[in-house]
Amino acid sequence: MEKDKLIKQTLKSTQWPPVSGDFQYKTMQKVFLLAEKKRKRAYFLNLVGISFVSLLLVAACVYILKVYFAFSFTLPEIHLTSSSLSILMFSFYIVALVFLLIGLDAFMRRRWQMRNADGHDLKGL
Repeated sequence: MEKDKLIKQTLKSTQWPPVSGDFQYKTMQKVFLLAEKKRKRAYFLNLVGISFVSLLLVAACVYILKVYFAFSFTLPEIHLTSSSLSILMFSFYIVALVFLLIGLDAFMRRRWQMRNADGHDLKGL
């Protein structure tokens, strides 16, 4: 009985540090931040892995073409006239526009997804 009283008295006398009111919020923020970092790292590692495997596949194709099929990688001579040069420049112009539009589309989609991921609804559009 005496020991119980001593334990209770000791527990009452020790001052535990008070926990702040937003302790749970701060803890969850840290958890979400760590989860986001983990997701970004996984995305980066997947991108690096896919790029590495793609380069290996291209290198293997070049090796097979060169060794087994005796394929030569010499480029033919190209003679450009003024009309073919203008068509070539127009083609590069169209390709540049297509890449610009694809990039703009990807940027706008990412921006739209980030806005909707924050809990905003479509009323603001």
